[in-house]
Amino acid sequence: MSMLNQALPADIHLVKNKATDIDKDITMTAFHRDNGWAIAAVSAKPAMQNVTVNFPANKSKSSWRVLRLKSATPFSSNEATEDVRIVEEQIIAQENSISFTINPFGFVMLISD
Repeated sequence: MSMLNQALPADIHLVKNKATDIDKDITMTAFHRDNGWAIAAVSAKPAMQNVTVNFPANKSKSSWRVLRLKSATPFSSNEATEDVRIVEEQIIAQENSISFTINPFGFVMLISD
């Protein structure tokens, strides 16, 4: 919830898969905010996945904050000890697209600066 709250308030947009074999194991939502975009991505895949998202507006290079849930296993929790935490990194988008990886069974939140 903490990661999602950083994208709100926003208008929510459907993210369409251009591939003919639509991957139902990756769920993504785009958030259009007053000061830019945010993307939430959740994976039900048991392997790492590379993802590229194209935006309708032509943008120059922009910096994005990438928030990830980091844990030892997909079954880790914070019930007894803090085994799951949020880690942050920066990436740069090229023109109107951004590429990132999502861990097996992972959750990633991207927020444009």
